Amino acid sequence: SGTGNNGGSSPLVSLYQALEEKEFFGRANVLYSVVLVGKISPHITNNEVGKFYEKLTSSFIPPDHITGLLMVYPYHVIHIIESSFRSLMEVLRVIAKSEEITESYMNCHSEQINKSQCDAQDYRHFSEFDNVIIQEMYTKNSLA
Repeated sequence: SGTGNNGGSSPLVSLYQALEEKEFFGRANVLYSVVLVGKISPHITNNEVGKFYEKLTSSFIPPDHITGLLMVYPYHVIHIIESSFRSLMEVLRVIAKSEEITESYMNCHSEQINKSQCDAQDYRHFSEFDNVIIQEMYTKNSLA
């Protein structure tokens, strides 16, 4: 047979398929999207949340651009992030690390926070549901 050393093991590829494959592998970045939803602790102001995310997103330089939409509500935050996989993983690592730091701080200073929260003059007004949640946070530090 005149098939050479091909042996029928590799399929024939058309010029069009080869060009499409070359174009696909030549792409620099594929963007990924993720939606993060979180609850804001009562002792953290909305302004602090915005500053945290602003600092986080400004730390990325080309080619690792990051874009998205941040919505901060009185007790919750929604962050839609679009970036490369590498940048997205870095964002998630930073957020996880900040949660570890916050939990450690809460465990060490929960009594002081509880006392200052009750004495604060600019205390936010909460609904009855929020008061129950706050009470649980005081008794169970892991919920903060």
